Amino acid sequence: MLEVSVAKDGRLKNAVKTVRRGPLRVAPVAAASAPLEVGVPQLLDALPQQIAVIDRAGVIRYVNRAWRKYGKGGGGCLRGRGAGDNYLHVCERSVAAGCAEGEDFAAAIRAVLQGELDEFSLEYFCPAGAGQHWFIGHVSRFEGGGAVISHEEVTRLKQAEADANRLAHFDPLTGLPNRLLMSDRLAQALAQAEREAWQLAVLFLDLDRFKVINDNLGHAAGDQLLKGVTERLRGCVRRSDTVARLGGDEFVVVLVPVRQPRDISRIARKILAALTAPFVLGGEEVYTSASIGVAIFPGDGTDAGVLLHNADLAMYRAKERGRNVFQYFTAEMNLQAVRRLGIETALRRALSSGGLVLHFQEQIDLASGRVCAVEALLRVRNGGRGLLQPRDFLEVAEETGLIVPIGQWVMRLASRRLRSWQKLYGEPLRLAINLSPREFRSPKLVPDLARCLAVNRLDPAQIEIEITEKLLVKDSPEDRERLHRLKELGVSIAIDDFGTGFSSIHRLKQLPIDRLKITHTVVQAVPTDKDARVIIHTIVDVAHNLGLKVVAEGVNTPEQHELLRQLGCDTIQGWHCILPVPEKELLALLGKLAVKAG
Repeated sequence: MLEVSVAKDGRLKNAVKTVRRGPLRVAPVAAASAPLEVGVPQLLDALPQQIAVIDRAGVIRYVNRAWRKYGKGGGGCLRGRGAGDNYLHVCERSVAAGCAEGEDFAAAIRAVLQGELDEFSLEYFCPAGAGQHWFIGHVSRFEGGGAVISHEEVTRLKQAEADANRLAHFDPLTGLPNRLLMSDRLAQALAQAEREAWQLAVLFLDLDRFKVINDNLGHAAGDQLLKGVTERLRGCVRRSDTVARLGGDEFVVVLVPVRQPRDISRIARKILAALTAPFVLGGEEVYTSASIGVAIFPGDGTDAGVLLHNADLAMYRAKERGRNVFQYFTAEMNLQAVRRLGIETALRRALSSGGLVLHFQEQIDLASGRVCAVEALLRVRNGGRGLLQPRDFLEVAEETGLIVPIGQWVMRLASRRLRSWQKLYGEPLRLAINLSPREFRSPKLVPDLARCLAVNRLDPAQIEIEITEKLLVKDSPEDRERLHRLKELGVSIAIDDFGTGFSSIHRLKQLPIDRLKITHTVVQAVPTDKDARVIIHTIVDVAHNLGLKVVAEGVNTPEQHELLRQLGCDTIQGWHCILPVPEKELLALLGKLAVKAG
């Protein structure tokens, strides 16, 4: 704050500036130094603020150097403010120059001059020179009449505040509202929709194959794609709608108001069509698509969090349907989400507290009728509700990533059990272990398997790794390399669920595999379906020509058993042989049957 004393003749007698930001530190002056004589004008001229002194009538009696300098530079609102001008009139005229607060500032000065206020501060925006500037104007009354006016430019501070606000509320890559701002706008839109009895829709959008594009073309290409998606989304919606980016490849579109339900479908289809057109990234055409989930106010939720959650659930259902589609939320999805959460909780609890269980199912060699292998099958204890089967939990385990630590547990325990069986019965037995896509692609797979073989001193040929035919659909170099690395350990490799139609049997010669396991859906159709018998005969013929063994899984009847033997299968597995059983029951059976290495 600046306090100024003015003599009766209008000259300045004294001026003291108090800086509120911290204590004023003055360097010590030697006692022998001569007293420092500084005139008041010199002191005021040294200050960075623009300072003027006005009398009771508002006439400017004094301006400091900063004020004069700013005026010479074409200072917009401040132009013409010199000694002798009536500052009240200057403020009022400044409105025409673009300073909207000019009249308010003049009114505040009058209140100070009339003794109604001791001081007054106002932050205002004003065009100045070639740019647009922000100032803080301050008026202080002093005894004897008149007032001191000061102006301090805070444009840089305001710009920093604006930048911070933009970073807090907008996505820096796309310029779209972020989750925070979107949630605020959605809450406001919901309040308005409730008042006006409107419908409102939330579209939760996730790009398909974005990770593949990002990983293969680089993050710069991924960023370019996100910017392109942003522009297309903006072109698909109305001015009243909001497009936001939540992060990664997730976007949200808020449609408000929704007059007709068909408007939602129309815009969703428009978005899907816009995103399926190719994007040019780094000179290359790249294709993507989107999966969209839709939740509608008020039927699917009345607050922002519930609507976003339900639209997210619907989006995942859209992905399950095959991607590049939109899906409306249904109450059933919420029930499924609750169920999936319960399964995830059961998996985490089982993993940490000994709730994982292995059951085993034998494979029978058709030529000799003897047990040649055992498959390890996982079960999960679910409190007092019994055991969860793989069909109940595998999808959730894969989606959450829990399948990797669970698979490591299976591999360690199964290897130890195989070692103990070998000590009991002397003859080697092959143990089959299933791998999900996420397990197969884990960088820990090969080192973990090598460690299990070494710790338990197992012959690698005793371990068989099973992967599904679906996993081979991509036919990626990385997947082929993983198969070869597994084969280098000496383990055998089987393709599970073969015959689902996802891969060509002629590609098999390119892969280091040992066995094909024909899917149970084809096996169980053998007695009644001629085409099923033709399929199995073809698979057996090609496999044997390639030096591969064939296992038929899901054999549940004696009739299936006999037909598969006639068709040339090497091994069968299923309820007809034995149900999956705990280790204790398996050991009892192994004690009665001769064991034959496959």
